Amino acid sequence: MIEWSKVSPEEFERLCAEILELNGFSNIEWYGKSGGDKGRDITATRVEDLLPGIRREKKWIVQCKRYINKRLTKHDIEGFLIAAKEHSPDTTLLIISSTLTPDVRDWLKATQKDYRFDIFIWEERDLEREIRLYTNRLTYKPPISPQTETPVLFYAMSHHDRVYMCNEIEDVGFYVANSSAKNEHDITMIREFINFIRENKITFDDSEAKP
Repeated sequence: MIEWSKVSPEEFERLCAEILELNGFSNIEWYGKSGGDKGRDITATRVEDLLPGIRREKKWIVQCKRYINKRLTKHDIEGFLIAAKEHSPDTTLLIISSTLTPDVRDWLKATQKDYRFDIFIWEERDLEREIRLYTNRLTYKPPISPQTETPVLFYAMSHHDRVYMCNEIEDVGFYVANSSAKNEHDITMIREFINFIRENKITFDDSEAKP
């Protein structure tokens, strides 16, 4: 989980701008940093391929809201949409660090018909997905809280080559070939392997081996 309380509003807007750029947006202008954004924190354009050889550039207005102990209300969204009209966008995007309540989500779907531009919202789960996807390319990475308070314990299962399993993940473990007589050596190799996974993009070939 991301510790949004340790992310300033300015850092949150900067993170959003980076994610937009990594998603193919261009002409990105960040207004929130100087204040008085008039319903916008970021403006950007994005080219859409409608048909082969036919492309259209769309103008986006983006508002970024880092909420800690507050939910986004209908009034908040309505204020943003009314202010966005002044800029005649093709699309609006509201990026929030929280999650919409069901009634606000239903209201937003019904409200779309009142506006000539498309309305999208990125919630916390969307941000977490984008941060995981682009983690190695982001210049600003928000702090992430540890998932568990207690260490994950891996234990050996044999006396020769060893398989280490843990209670938290029942079906996946670590197999150490030619295991040392000292468990400390096994642990060092497993730690190095975990760090390698963290620092590199890993793909798996699940095709069957051919004779």
